[in-house]
Amino acid sequence: MTCLVPGCKSNCHSQGDSYVPTFSFPTDVETREKWFRAIPRPKGDYEENKRFLACIHHFREEDIERNI
Repeated sequence: MTCLVPGCKSNCHSQGDSYVPTFSFPTDVETREKWFRAIPRPKGDYEENKRFLACIHHFREEDIERNI
């Protein structure tokens, strides 16, 4: 799946790079809105996409919760 962040080419088929982990947007409304505000895209883009993903390149390591 491709990353929603503008200009990010992670997981684009044309890049031929190895897979980059992605995170689905949170289902919690408040947290989801924070993600939308942090990613500068036209509002219409969000309404057109059904599934929103951001790749690991846009997170700090300390912001990632790893369940082992």
